[in-house]
Order: sequence, then C-alpha cells, then structure tokens
Amino acid sequence: MDEYLTAASEAVGPDEAGEGRYRGWKDKLLVGAAKEVIARPAGLHGKKPEKEEVETCLCYLGNRADHLDYARALDQGLPVGSGEVESWHRSVLQKRLEKTGAWWTKPNAETMAQLKTLQANGDREKLGQKIAALKTPEKSHPFHISR
Repeated sequence: MDEYLTAASEAVGPDEAGEGRYRGWKDKLLVGAAKEVIARPAGLHGKKPEKEEVETCLCYLGNRADHLDYARALDQGLPVGSGEVESWHRSVLQKRLEKTGAWWTKPNAETMAQLKTLQANGDREKLGQKIAALKTPEKSHPFHISR
C-alpha cells in the first residue's frame, strides 16, 4: 500500500505547508478513516483525480476498503504491516526450505510452509491432523511416490 500512497502523494504535490500528503493519508488509514481517504483524498478538494497515480491508489484502496480497518487491528494488538510476516518468512520458513542440498516442488514447498506455520503458531491439533493426513497414501497427495 505504501507504494500507492507514495506515488499518489508525489503526483498531487505538497500541501499548503509544503509537506507531502502521504503522512496525512496514512495517519487517516491508521485511525480507521479509510473510506474518507478513498472518498475525498486531501489535496484534491473534491476534484476528480487527474493523475494516473492517484486514480491507481484510489482504485487499490477502494478494492480493499473492507480490509483496511487498521484501528481495530491495532486495538487487538495485531500487526498492520508486512514487516513481521517478512521477518517470519526469513527466520522460520527460509531456514527450513533453504537447507543445503534441499530442493522442493511447488506442492511440497506449500505443504512444508503450512506445517511450519502451524508449528510456529503452536496449533498442535491442526498440525497433528495435517501430519496424519500426510501419512495417508493418496495418489493426489504431493508426497505420494508411486511404486
């Protein structure tokens, strides 16, 4: 989302104080005012956006309006950025998938990612169910080897 906000902010230009509009839009998103940003972004004064970057940003936000309730997520102590996910990806998933000499087909890598996610989340019940399902030989199963 940052790339869309940044591009739109640069396209619209600075506000009256000479500041970029990015911070104002992002602050509104963080307090739960996504629909306000989408409906009437600061700096456009009710005009139809003339810049492609602004239109692209508004379209991106509009298509995701139901998923932009950052205020509620923050109240619940949930992360609102991708940093924690990217950090988890590096620290947990890549350590397992990038072992020396290892190679993975896409279905096997996806299955391993699901298992590592369940393990990292401490969801022992679902992890056990997934492992039990993997032990059941099925031709459609990604780990199945025909003899």
